[in-house]
Amino acid sequence: MTQMIRDYLVIAAAIALLAFIIKSWPVVDEVAELLEDAEKAKG
Repeated sequence: MTQMIRDYLVIAAAIALLAFIIKSWPVVDEVAELLEDAEKAKG
C-alpha cells in the first residue's frame, strides 16, 4: 500500500515538474517554431 502511494507521488511530482519546465522555458516555443519551419521546408 505504501509503495503504491509513493509511486503515485513520484509520478505526480514528475508531471508537475515537467509542466513547470514547459511553461517557464521559452526555448520550447523556439524549438517548436523551428520544427514547424522544417516541416514547411520539407513540404
